Amino acid sequence: MKIIDGKLKLDKRDTRVGNFVITNESDYYKVQDINNMISHRFNKKSLIGRALPVMMQEGYEKFLTTWISVSYLAFSVVPDSTFLSDLLNASNACIERHREDFYNSKAVTDEDDKKVLEEQKKLHEDYMKAKEELAQSAE
Repeated sequence: MKIIDGKLKLDKRDTRVGNFVITNESDYYKVQDINNMISHRFNKKSLIGRALPVMMQEGYEKFLTTWISVSYLAFSVVPDSTFLSDLLNASNACIERHREDFYNSKAVTDEDDKKVLEEQKKLHEDYMKAKEELAQSAE
């Protein structure tokens, strides 16, 4: 994307969506505003990187423009703690609504969590024991 004589010139890798341009790079999609003030990249393997090509198709422009605008707003505002808390809560609610897309697995139960914690505790105890034995053998 270039601005020449006040006119936006798109490269063959660029797609304009409202006031934004999405550039198809080798491993990423670069999303930037048409004024070239702000940009960010999404890995093509990430959830949003896999969804962008679908959203760039006709009929998704309003959704995509809104999503990009909200993303820029979240990154650009100087937040207070209430804003950050609300944003985190809204993000977590979205993730829970689409858990299979984000995690590709079931929710972790309290029993599963307890089992993992016990395994980690045992690993730590074994590590500390081995470290202590090594220190004693060095003496």
